[in-house]
Amino acid sequence: MIELKNASPRTTFYLPSAPKTGVSLYAIPGIVERQKTSTFILQKCLKHFDISEEKLFGSSRKADIIIARHITMWFLLTRCKMTLTAVGEIFGGKDHTTVLNAKRSIEDQLSLKHNNQVKMHIRHLNVIL
Repeated sequence: MIELKNASPRTTFYLPSAPKTGVSLYAIPGIVERQKTSTFILQKCLKHFDISEEKLFGSSRKADIIIARHITMWFLLTRCKMTLTAVGEIFGGKDHTTVLNAKRSIEDQLSLKHNNQVKMHIRHLNVIL
């Protein structure tokens, strides 16, 4: 569970499907709406990819886990308008450059003309999100 704190006034919210406890995120006002959306996205991505939270938020380098992790990060960035740092914190304290790399990786895959695994996952998730 991740503790989300609003910058002013200090209000604490909890994101139930996050992997760690005691990690604080200082976010801009409107975090409640983003929290609801991010929780929904996390739940749907976990179900779509049929993986556990430990695998999604962990450090596995298996290709299928990396794709799931990168797509989930991309959705949190694009749908929730979360910062790179905030997404990194959700994913176990990953650095913002790791999240930026994930975002660029997905955008590169989306720019390819041929259909690929990433495009198929994103099309399906767009329907349910």
